[in-house]
Amino acid sequence: KSPSLEEGSRMPAKHSLNGGNLSPELSWGDFPAGTKSFAVTCYDPDAPTGSGWWHWVALDIPSNVTTLSEGAKLAAPARELTTDYGTKGFGGACPPSGHGMHRYVFTVWALPARRRHRRQRRLHAQRHGSGNRKNHGNLRHTVVPALNETSGQVRARACPFDELS
Repeated sequence: KSPSLEEGSRMPAKHSLNGGNLSPELSWGDFPAGTKSFAVTCYDPDAPTGSGWWHWVALDIPSNVTTLSEGAKLAAPARELTTDYGTKGFGGACPPSGHGMHRYVFTVWALPARRRHRRQRRLHAQRHGSGNRKNHGNLRHTVVPALNETSGQVRARACPFDELS
């Protein structure tokens, strides 16, 4: 869940690339026993790239961390991968002018171990595109109001080891 984002509504300017570029506060719970770390991603499936746009990929968040503050700066052992902006860390919403509504899917992954390889991002992208969402929780936010969005809290789910390695 996020106190600064309301599902299906306009994303506040402070979370856009040109309006503050702050990651939203996120919190989660109800994760499986045995969770050793979390990963958090933000993905725009509506970007006109043919493969969407990765706004945030954070890994190795310790299992005792269940909240990221607004504008979070992650400390070791957590780390952030390079996004599609070519930089590490959160990159705010910035849809092309006139492109219409974009969805920003924040996903919290509950992992059975800390992951230390680069293939995870690519495999997550392949998995995300497959429509298999049983192992993570999503929170979607839009730049403009969306129709048929369902409200819900982020619920971290286990991501089986063999599907990420």
